[in-house]
Amino acid sequence: MLFRGQIILLISFLLPLILSAQRDSSLQLQDIINPDLIEDFVSDGDNSFEFDALLDVLNVYRKKPLNLNKATAEDLSNLLIISSSQIDALLSHRERFGDFISIHELQVIPGFTPDIIRQIEPFVKLSGDLDDYNIKLGEMLVKGQNDLFLRWSQFFPTTTNYEPRDDTGLPRFEGNPMRYYIRYRHGNSNKLSYGFTGEKDAGEAFFKGSNKQGFDFYSAHFFLKDYNSWLKTVAIGDFRLSMGQGLIFYAGFGARKGSQVIQIKRGQSGLRAFRSIDENNYLRGAGAEINVTKDLSIMAFGSKRFRDGNQINLDLIDPEFEGVSSLLASGLHRTANEIEDEKAIGQTTTGGYLKFERTKFKVAANLVHHQLSIPLQLNLQPYNQFYFQGDKITNASIDYRYQYKNFNIFGEWAISNNGGYAYTNGLIINLNRIADFAVLNRNFSRDYQTLNPAPFAETTGARNEQGTYIGFDLNPSINWQFSIYYDVYRFNWLRFQVDSPTSGNDVRTRLTYKIKRKLETYLEYRQEVKEQNQPNNETVFNFIVPGKRVQARWHLKYNISKAFTWRTRIDWGYFQTGDDPALFGTAIYQDLIFKPSSIPFNFSSRIAFFDTESYAIRFYNYENNLIGNFSIPAYFGKGMRYYFNARYKGIRNVTLEARYAQTLFPGAIAIISTQGLSFGNSRSELAIQAKIRF
Repeated sequence: MLFRGQIILLISFLLPLILSAQRDSSLQLQDIINPDLIEDFVSDGDNSFEFDALLDVLNVYRKKPLNLNKATAEDLSNLLIISSSQIDALLSHRERFGDFISIHELQVIPGFTPDIIRQIEPFVKLSGDLDDYNIKLGEMLVKGQNDLFLRWSQFFPTTTNYEPRDDTGLPRFEGNPMRYYIRYRHGNSNKLSYGFTGEKDAGEAFFKGSNKQGFDFYSAHFFLKDYNSWLKTVAIGDFRLSMGQGLIFYAGFGARKGSQVIQIKRGQSGLRAFRSIDENNYLRGAGAEINVTKDLSIMAFGSKRFRDGNQINLDLIDPEFEGVSSLLASGLHRTANEIEDEKAIGQTTTGGYLKFERTKFKVAANLVHHQLSIPLQLNLQPYNQFYFQGDKITNASIDYRYQYKNFNIFGEWAISNNGGYAYTNGLIINLNRIADFAVLNRNFSRDYQTLNPAPFAETTGARNEQGTYIGFDLNPSINWQFSIYYDVYRFNWLRFQVDSPTSGNDVRTRLTYKIKRKLETYLEYRQEVKEQNQPNNETVFNFIVPGKRVQARWHLKYNISKAFTWRTRIDWGYFQTGDDPALFGTAIYQDLIFKPSSIPFNFSSRIAFFDTESYAIRFYNYENNLIGNFSIPAYFGKGMRYYFNARYKGIRNVTLEARYAQTLFPGAIAIISTQGLSFGNSRSELAIQAKIRF
């Protein structure tokens, strides 16, 4: 296995020296997205990022650029390249000075650096098309662009969960180790989208057993936007919803602590099409938003779907009286227990908002109600006694934003029907052309309850947290950038495996140097101190000690030529609990990316080495992947990882891709993964995908 891996690596690094070509003139959309944003999501435990849906939006804007002189805040937020505060500044500038004459006029707006302008330039224009309201729905339904994705992948070697057991003669997993994915989408500009998605995870049955219908997960959507002056959005089937700053309901991309230290404000609100394979974070039903006047709109929605839950019997006398002890989010249905818990509980969700919005001011009243078919009955522990239990919950909130000159003020205040409260308020200031400042204060009571929150916070759940965040971004020249944030927080009640109120703080700072279209390098330092239970405590009562995590990083991206890009990263860090010895770790990777224009072939490759003493000190690193997909594995333990992605576009309207990745742990005799136990010292993945456009 190791020899085969070395051969693949040798080919991946020598092939560019054999082929001579120029850079691919077509944009690789994955390179437009800042990988740091996705790394920040995954390192915080969020895997719901809709990368494929984002690529759909950017691909539409690339073919039919967004008119900056007509674009709304929602249109601009779909780019995900500029922050919500930059969007507000752009709209304010346009309202004050009129239409843009040149895209380079953006340079006079605070926050718009030449680098950001260069990023958005392929997706925007300054003039254009007449009003699209006169396009008939029937015409949009049949005219437009159709994309079909077909993907197959599998890990090798297979785990013991696929082998017959001695007691039953059947494997633990019902299905085969292959993963299948299909997605079809029809789009007409960004006004209309409809399609369906099907996915089977590894270990799930396919056209047999518990999945005689084929795929384990199906999703379909119909989404219409800005059809006329009064109908803003219509969503039928599966859709997503975001409200305010995420205190009562938020799905999809939202700002969080990360490398973009000023991006603390959530900007996407309202209904959106759901085109992901996240089996939990979506609604199924219908919703619509209507413009009552130019400034006033109303949105209402209704959803009914089933969710996975750990079933329990609440009444020994009446066996039909059941509940669930927890809502499950893995989306996996491979074993008998997982299949039994599938769709165990029905959830009906209704609500809406009334919104008044102008360029510099917005206020909205939001309401969401959840009704469960059977009660949620937790296994009570001291830490979770204030969590939601029962079969119904209602949340209401007021969210706002106001821009005055270079000051952007925003926030949300929310309550739950049990009397719990939560609020978050923030301020972003463009101090001058080279400096930006942000501050956010949050307070979530220990008894605040909601099912789908996603606020800017240290923890998930929007409960039991108080904190203040401060961020500062400095751009003294076109080449240099310095950013830093500091966040201090406190938990006034117990948390999972933490038996006392605790506190913590973290800091992240980065110094970046860039040479236009040639080089980008940065140094970064991160430190987090959070109190926790002392591990292996031998006393009667647990006592609290600080857990300290430190990570330092050097990153280099260098464009060797128009065809080749070279990326190097070195990570170092340690984790220490109380007075225990520190656990250290290092990781290093080397990328080589080849993008020609004279031949219909490109590839990307990586080799990485890592050595960490514990999972507590791990490093997340974004990996290039197949179109519409991404991977960010955690590098930990002692081993080596490499991958090779190849893409061929020599067939008209067809893109063929393949990916091979392998992780090796020298000296290991077996590896435990999410698929179970496999023997040997390596774990490999092979994936093949076809994208057909018609």
